[in-house]
Amino acid sequence: MATKPYRNESAYFLLLSIAATLAFLVLVAVFWPKLTLLIITVSLLAIGGVLLVLKKSDAGLILSLIVAGILAPYLRQLSIVNVGSGDVRLAGLTGLAILALTSFSVLGAHLVQRRPMVVASRSGLNIVLSIFILLNLAAIGNGAMRYGLATAVNDANWLPWIGFLILVVIKPSPKLMKYLGITLLAITVVQSLQGIVRIIQGSGTIYLSTGGERYVAGSTSVWIASGLIISILMLMYRAKNRREQWLFGTLALIQIIGVIISFNRQTWFALAVGLSFGFLFLLRGKRLQLAIRVIGFTLIMFLVIFVIDKLGVLQIQIYDALIQRIAGGSLQELALDPSYQFRLSAWTVAFKGAIQNPMLGLGWGAPFQFSIIVPKTGAYQVFNSSPHNTYLWLAYKSGVFSLFSFLALITLLIFSGARQVRRLRWSNSTLSLYLVAALLIELVFLSGALFWDYLSVAYMSIPFWINTGVIACLITYRPTYIQSE
Repeated sequence: MATKPYRNESAYFLLLSIAATLAFLVLVAVFWPKLTLLIITVSLLAIGGVLLVLKKSDAGLILSLIVAGILAPYLRQLSIVNVGSGDVRLAGLTGLAILALTSFSVLGAHLVQRRPMVVASRSGLNIVLSIFILLNLAAIGNGAMRYGLATAVNDANWLPWIGFLILVVIKPSPKLMKYLGITLLAITVVQSLQGIVRIIQGSGTIYLSTGGERYVAGSTSVWIASGLIISILMLMYRAKNRREQWLFGTLALIQIIGVIISFNRQTWFALAVGLSFGFLFLLRGKRLQLAIRVIGFTLIMFLVIFVIDKLGVLQIQIYDALIQRIAGGSLQELALDPSYQFRLSAWTVAFKGAIQNPMLGLGWGAPFQFSIIVPKTGAYQVFNSSPHNTYLWLAYKSGVFSLFSFLALITLLIFSGARQVRRLRWSNSTLSLYLVAALLIELVFLSGALFWDYLSVAYMSIPFWINTGVIACLITYRPTYIQSE
């Protein structure tokens, strides 16, 4: 006897979810009346999202990217409640709600339809990931005993985002991967255009130390660099006619502008690492084409910058600002850069803390304090911040073994992925292209993670773990694993 469609079976669950959501919103509106108008708007969108995700679970993963890439800059400004030394923000709660709803949809579909769950992942990968999660759960326990449960849990609030990796692996689908790529491409074009508008309006700065905001935030520029990789690959492999070439060429130019006007050296470095890896290992037969396109886009951009600076239409001289950001090409000037001194001091403290507590670190919830003497001015400053390095952040908080398990997970993914690209190139060129894009994007995130704690915030952690899930699916590709829809 045929089973009923899942959307009919989930009607009661849907009503229950909506009722619970509305009850939660009423409580929030009572205790935080200033947010009432926003809550009403969000609730209407949330109900639409619930309907969409329960009907199509893939929509949850796509919606999570939209929330992280477009809505997070606004949602993260709203602090719901203070916990220990941190706070709980609306952006994180929204991401958590999407994760829970999508999990309910995916798992519920398998239970209602009574079909076996296909997991596209290697056993070795599962073991390493499990070790990584267990070590961090132990570090939460360690932090809870030292600093309190609420503080430890809030500090490790990035851990649930690994659930997005698991959701992608549970329900592998070429159509999902395609839509995730399209969504990322669209988001990054919007982010670049927002930065272009800001620099035209003069509502930004190239430095964070001035107390202002950059034209394009550093985290946003990493997103844009990832979208740029997709545009370049589409130009190289999928743009078959002149109209498509103009389309993806235009999108790539918009994204390059976004990366440049972020004035973010870390993103420039990360993008260079990603493209270099692709040039050396993944794009054999297309190396000359990649080099021509990258050099061509770069020359066009410098020509555009030269014209804009000569016309004086902006409040800043872009070329002079770029030279400032690379310290005029002088290593001596770079060594005196406050940002360099800031990170050097933070990394030193994090390294010492990790070495002294290698097993479980200082525990999640541990405060992180360091000081610097500002070059040129001699001012002494103390910071209660973070190591500004994902790897040292993990080692300091959860121990060296946690860091090693994370590095083992990433190493397995990258090297297995590079080998799988060569196999897929002959059997399924589309999946091969998806894997190349995912690997290069992963390297952009991993390289940028040397300079900031990417996993600690939802708007960077969510896209990272989704992309990691895509790689985990594709490195174990079998015709029965990747479900065609």
